[in-house]
Amino acid sequence: MAAAAAGTLAFMNLSDGDTALTDVAGLQNINIKLSRMDANAGPTTWNTMFLQLLTDGGNVPSVDNLEPNVTP
Repeated sequence: MAAAAAGTLAFMNLSDGDTALTDVAGLQNINIKLSRMDANAGPTTWNTMFLQLLTDGGNVPSVDNLEPNVTP
């Protein structure tokens, strides 16, 4: 069972021909502690997605087709 206010990360690599999302190990049902937020700052007011992409020096990370999946 998922934790309350949990986040999960999955990906689909279209360059490799993936046709289904793959869960990222260790990033499933992570408590993102939404209960610590001010009541007026909840997810229904969010309009931005923040990503931090890190490089190991040999590649340039990139993302495309980001689609948040929010369920009530």
